[in-house]
Parts: sequence; structure tokens; C-alpha cells
Amino acid sequence: MNSLPRVTVLPAAPVDLAGVAALIAGTNGHPANQSLHCAAATPAAVRAALRRVEDFPGGWERGFVVGTTADGEPAAVLGAQLSPDGTLGWLWGPWLADERHWNTPLPAALLDALNQRLPAGVRQLEAFLHVENRDARRFLQARGFGSGLVTHIYVCRSARTGCAREVGADLTATHEVAFARLHADTFPAGASTPADELLAGRDTEHRIFAAVDGLRLLGYVCVSVNRAPSEGFVDYLAVRESARGRGIGSGLLGRARRWAFVEQRLPQLALCVSDWRAGARRLYEQAGFALSASGVALRRRR
Repeated sequence: MNSLPRVTVLPAAPVDLAGVAALIAGTNGHPANQSLHCAAATPAAVRAALRRVEDFPGGWERGFVVGTTADGEPAAVLGAQLSPDGTLGWLWGPWLADERHWNTPLPAALLDALNQRLPAGVRQLEAFLHVENRDARRFLQARGFGSGLVTHIYVCRSARTGCAREVGADLTATHEVAFARLHADTFPAGASTPADELLAGRDTEHRIFAAVDGLRLLGYVCVSVNRAPSEGFVDYLAVRESARGRGIGSGLLGRARRWAFVEQRLPQLALCVSDWRAGARRLYEQAGFALSASGVALRRRR
């Protein structure tokens, strides 16, 4: 058996970009290695994804650490993208070029080095791993990450699918208070973006469409643009309990499809849904969304 090369863990540098992108793309091609916070499987797509962490102080090289062999080849990568308020870090990876390295101190060295570089304000780290990525899950759980529910990624690739009915127009000031209440009632605090941030963040690439009946808010859908992969994303969908069963949810998804495919000219529309929400999964499937991948969320307080 060939011995493993010696690997040195260092902060990422601009010169590492090509090698890092190739390593991530190569390992992400197999579900057993995928980190779903960046599931891109080509070097070009990975480089585009890394632009998403440019809001991290210093750029992607400030938020990533790389394990490099003596000949300068990347052997492992781990990074984090910060939430807008700087309190949450979404883990990208860890990715190891050689699976034998899971049985060495290398993964722990990556995580320790990243922890040292993260600002003190980051209070929690979250990973989202493909359900088949058992090596990374075992490692993170051994390092104090608690396991959450399985979450499914659904993708729609056509505007002409599912229910043809469309419901929803831009949320107006009249219904903002009702929106905040429905959002708080539907999504748990601490695990979702607060309503005030969603309202303040609206622009051409972050929209809130509302279904209303006069002064009464029946439901809403929040959508945004992702750059890597290029897609629209359904961030939140909620329908008031008393208004369910009337096609409002599918109608809001129809409005989201038109926004993504016609107005934004994106190639697909995606969303995530927890495993226990069987009713929501049926709604998405009936609306033309197909299961793309299933992942497990893990988190640890710092």
C-alpha cells in the first residue's frame, strides 16, 4: 500500500483557486463526498460558487483553509460562508481528495484551522451533507455537531409544468404586518431569516409575492436568485391554515416559476423541504418539482 503524502494545512490563497476548484468538483461528482452547500461538479461552476462568499471579509481565501502536499497540490479543502449578520457560518466541505485521509488527523486539522480564522461573532457552524456522505458526517458528529432532520432538494426545470394557475403579486405595505405574523407562525425562530430582514432585503433578485383577499393575507412565497448553480430559489412558502386546500400554494409556486423562468430567465427553480413535511413534498411534486438530492443538516455552537 502506498503511504499517504504529508499534508500541510494553511489559509487559502488566490494561487490555490484553480486547484481548489478542481478538487471540489472532482469529489462532488460522487454523492458519498458531496457537501450540498456547494454541490457544483465542474471547476467553472465551483469558481462561480466561490464568488458567493465574497461578502466574507477578505473574500473566499479568508474563509477557506487548504491542505496542501509538498508538491503544492491541494489534498483537502474546508471553508465557511457567513450569514449576512455574521453570526452563522455555513460549512463548505470538508472535501478530501483521498478517502484514506479520513483516518488521519487531517480533517481535524482543517476544522481547527478554520475555527481559528473565523471571527468571534460566528456563534454557530452548520453543514449540509448528502445523505450518502457518511465519512464527513461521522467526522463532524465526533467533533460535536448534532444531526438534524433529513432535508430534500427539489428542482423544477420548466415554466410549463404542474398547475397552470398563478397566484400572487408583490407584497405591499398593507400586508407587511400580516406577513411577519404568518412567517413567525410558520417557521421556527433561529432556523429561518426573520421577517424584517426579508422585507428589508427586497430587490430585483429577492421578491415576496403575496396571495391576498382584500385586506387579508392568505399566503406568500419568497424567491431569490442563486448564482452557482444559476437558479431561482424558493426560500419560503406559507399559506394560512384557514386558506389551505384552495390551490393557493400551487398558485404561488406558479407565480414563482414565471418569475424565475420568464422574468429572470433562469434555467431552473429549486427549493428545500424537511423530510417530515410529507404534505409539502406532495404539493411540490404535483407542481412539477422533482427530487434532486437529499441531505442531512448538522450544527454546532461555538
